[in-house]
Amino acid sequence: MGAVLGTFNSVLNSAATILSIDIYQQLVDKNCTEFKLVRGAKLISMVLALFAIAVAPWVASPPDRLY
Repeated sequence: MGAVLGTFNSVLNSAATILSIDIYQQLVDKNCTEFKLVRGAKLISMVLALFAIAVAPWVASPPDRLY
């Protein structure tokens, strides 16, 4: 269980960093403050975590047919 949570945390942190620094800062607002980047990364992390929680039951037991 600890390995799963550690992996989830690492993926979540990496995705939030990529989306906030590499995409938002480079493409949207080049002069944004560090506070704004951290706040955005927290929001992105929350959205991604909620999405993962919502999709987890479907991934754990997928339907028999996808069509």
